[in-house]
Amino acid sequence: MPLPAANPVLQQLAASVLQLATIIEAPLWSLPTFGYPTNRSYPYVLDEDGLFVWGVRSGDFELERRETREAEEILYWIFEHITRSVVTASEAGAGLPNTTGDDWPQKQHAMLGRLTPRWAARFAEEHDGWLDGVDLD
Repeated sequence: MPLPAANPVLQQLAASVLQLATIIEAPLWSLPTFGYPTNRSYPYVLDEDGLFVWGVRSGDFELERRETREAEEILYWIFEHITRSVVTASEAGAGLPNTTGDDWPQKQHAMLGRLTPRWAARFAEEHDGWLDGVDLD
């Protein structure tokens, strides 16, 4: 993940993401790009005059786009994606620590909780009902 040297806001955000990613041992492949989109269905983060943009493109098509001015919000979006990617890759046997069964939401919740309890609580709230029967304690 090259750091966006021309944009100090994204450079600081990318450095924060790298620091947090080490806490959960997230592989580099799970991190978004900063400052430029790719056309490979890969997430990216832009800074458009103080507006953080989270996006995913595939060719000429924008698959996802969210915008915020809040650093906390963009960090949550980034790590919601990173933790989901890591856990589901692990579940699929992508050479990551072995996990079993349908407990990936619990594992994702736990990873977010290792970063900050606020993100774990938000994840649980956003997935209320969808996570029925999953022990998030």
